[in-house]
Amino acid sequence: MFRIAICDDEPEQLLIIRAAVKEFFSTRREHRHIVSEYGDPLALRRSIEEGRSFDILLLDTCMPGLSGMDIVRVSRRRCYQTEAIFLSASGEYAVDAFGLKAAHYLVKPFSQKQFDEAMERALKNLAAARLRTITVKLEGGNVRTLDMEEIVFIESSAHTQNIHMKNGGCVTAKQSMALLAEQLETLSPGQFVSPFKGYIINFHRVAAIDANGATMQDGTRIPIAKRSFRELRDKYFGCMFADGSGKR
Repeated sequence: MFRIAICDDEPEQLLIIRAAVKEFFSTRREHRHIVSEYGDPLALRRSIEEGRSFDILLLDTCMPGLSGMDIVRVSRRRCYQTEAIFLSASGEYAVDAFGLKAAHYLVKPFSQKQFDEAMERALKNLAAARLRTITVKLEGGNVRTLDMEEIVFIESSAHTQNIHMKNGGCVTAKQSMALLAEQLETLSPGQFVSPFKGYIINFHRVAAIDANGATMQDGTRIPIAKRSFRELRDKYFGCMFADGSGKR
């Protein structure tokens, strides 16, 4: 199921974009989707901040109160895997859009063919990203999709798991540490390990490791059980040099 948000402050443009989305999926019935429309970018931001996530954002660049660029930044700060397609009256902001790694930037009026090409690129990017993502349950019944490469470490706290991300954010998951470990091991065997009870670390985010602990790239020091240091060290080097280059 693809979750799509359209945001444009001009009602007639919302109609045009909605029709383009409908036409695109009319010949791709294997892709289930749901579309949410917003005439106010502040309303879309509130939805995102309240826990709603979207796979594809179809955004005008210039809107009262908040730009399309700002919406993408808000979404990605929430650790969502989001593809953005900007739909603008001019090419003025194209460089900024691609600086945000937008899937495409279309100048209005656009053709259905141009729109279809942009959507195909977004779907292709999502398919590639989903090969390295996990979906976690949050409090309140919401879910969030996380890129496993952005995870630094996970720390257990009572009945929740705090997932610390590369961008400095922390996602609190309402599911067991064992389930998270299983998901991560399935995606990338050997990359995520438990050095000490209540912790999982991402070897790709380790800055240094010694007998007393692992220092993560964000500066956090994670303890290592003394009896398992040698085994953990060997696994670390095995993971980091698996391709023969030692590059991360």
